[in-house]
Amino acid sequence: MVNYWLFSVVDAKVGNSRIEALDLLGLRMKRLYWLLNSKSPHFRKVKKDDKIIFYVGGKDGRVFAGSGIISTSPRRLLPEIKRFVIEDPEDRFNYVVNLKEIEPFEKARSTIPLLKSLSFVKDERNWGRYFQGSIIKIGESDYRTITQSA
Repeated sequence: MVNYWLFSVVDAKVGNSRIEALDLLGLRMKRLYWLLNSKSPHFRKVKKDDKIIFYVGGKDGRVFAGSGIISTSPRRLLPEIKRFVIEDPEDRFNYVVNLKEIEPFEKARSTIPLLKSLSFVKDERNWGRYFQGSIIKIGESDYRTITQSA
């Protein structure tokens, strides 16, 4: 059975610099990987062939930016590779999955117009709480709603 996820990315502070969430997403899409935090509530359910939507969070985000498919099972990020991962200065993301069939949306899609159509959002006034965390479980109908929205 295929699972459906929102993989969320936010701005990262690295030293005295800030890396914008959209830039991080672009880097990960180009390199076909996604970092995972093993302490995330849904971490153990993520598996090969699951379908994902990329969600850009944070103050300037709040948009759906693309879709893809997980091409590997989660595996520990080896220290010799981890040192090249600049976007995790707090060292919280020690697992990685590879991605395939990445489809950036031609134009990022705002979450606001879709809230009424998303089954995992139970309270529109406090919708932000449903988008917290790095791995967010959604249903197939929500996945289709997001990918088919114009």
